[in-house]
Amino acid sequence: MHTTKLLLLALATATTDAYTLVVCQLYRGATTQDVEWGLLHRRHDMGLGEKGVWKAGARKCPLGKKTSETAWMYTFCRSDPYSGSGGVLPPDGGVVECRQSGSYDWPACKVKC
Repeated sequence: MHTTKLLLLALATATTDAYTLVVCQLYRGATTQDVEWGLLHRRHDMGLGEKGVWKAGARKCPLGKKTSETAWMYTFCRSDPYSGSGGVLPPDGGVVECRQSGSYDWPACKVKC
């Protein structure tokens, strides 16, 4: 019985600390406001589902292959894995593409969720 309680406590602790950092790159004139618009109005297109995000905002991050160069990215944390990519085509033009931080050929931003 004691072992079962410890196992349940360890599992609960592990699942509460799990998170995924998502990095969105802005193309063709897209802005950080376009990402925020997508978070509110196009959650399915962005691959998010119903759960919320936190610690969202614009940050300078090193580029994927050119880590000495930085660019403005929009990042946010979520409790579920973020597989593949998501994105949105904002109504005023531009392209927003999002992937998990550090994915192949994608920026790895340092944000503490």
